[in-house]
Amino acid sequence: MAPLGAAVWTGSGELAQGGIVGLVHAATGAAGRRGDGFDPTRDSIEQAVANAFALAAAHAHGALALPFLAGGIFAGRVRPPITPDQLSRHIARCCARHRGDLRAVLVAFGVSEHELLLAAVDEADDPGLGVVRGSITRASDHGCPVIVNAANLEVRFGGGVSGAIGDATGCREAIDREARAAVAAFWRANS
Repeated sequence: MAPLGAAVWTGSGELAQGGIVGLVHAATGAAGRRGDGFDPTRDSIEQAVANAFALAAAHAHGALALPFLAGGIFAGRVRPPITPDQLSRHIARCCARHRGDLRAVLVAFGVSEHELLLAAVDEADDPGLGVVRGSITRASDHGCPVIVNAANLEVRFGGGVSGAIGDATGCREAIDREARAAVAAFWRANS
C-alpha cells in the first residue's frame, strides 16, 4: 500500500491517443480498510494534491486536471468530517497553494459537483485554476496532458471515477502493475 497522501505516476495507455500522456494516482485513503491511517483526512488530500503537482512538474507538463477527490467512495469518511461544499473549497485551496506555475483544472462530472467547484474556484481567486464540467478522460474537455486518478492506498483502479479512468486506458491491469511497482520501489528506497 502507498502512504496516505502519496501520488504515483504511470503511463496512460490508450488515453495518450487523445492527448492525455500521464496519470497521477492520488492516494487519499484506503478502499477496503477503515480507521486511523486508512481514512482520508484533509491533510492526506492536501498532500496528494501537492504530490500530484510535483509529479506533473517533474515530468515537464504545464497543466493538470483533477476530479472531485475524496468525494466518491470516500464521501463521509474524511476525518475530521467535511461537507461536500467544504471539500470542494479545500481542494480548490490546495490546488491554488501547490500548483506552482502549472495550470490546474478541476473536472466536475455532474451538475452539483460543477456548482460546488465553480463556487470554490471563484473563492480561491486564482487565475491559474479553472473548472469544467465534462469527462476527465477527454483532454478536449479540460485541455490537460496529465490527469489525476482518485486512487486508493492500494493504488489500483476501482469504481466510480477511478474505474472510468481505468477503463478508458484500455490496459488497467498493466497500469495497476506499473503503479504497484512504483509503490514497491518507494518502500525499498525508504526502508
